[in-house]
Amino acid sequence: MSAARQPHYHGWPRQMRAETAAAYVDEKSVDAFLAACAKAGEDLTDSPGPAPNCRAKEKLYPAPRMIMGKGHRWLIEDLDAALDKIHGRRATGSLSDLV
Repeated sequence: MSAARQPHYHGWPRQMRAETAAAYVDEKSVDAFLAACAKAGEDLTDSPGPAPNCRAKEKLYPAPRMIMGKGHRWLIEDLDAALDKIHGRRATGSLSDLV
């Protein structure tokens, strides 16, 4: 099980690998983060073979975007929107705020 890690520089990148995204949402491990991102039966780990710890009945966090040649990446805006939903807060900067 990999530990979530915070970047060594100030601020968070706009797109994140699983390790960074897990730290951003304060999950205890990358495996726990991936489990909360996966659709039922979907495996998001890079390792071949079964990964029973990476299955979830419903998504808590958004699915990653696949970047050709780079792998899975999460956008900070998608993670922020998920956290707002989890905590019952309305996302900031939505179009409904302007109307």
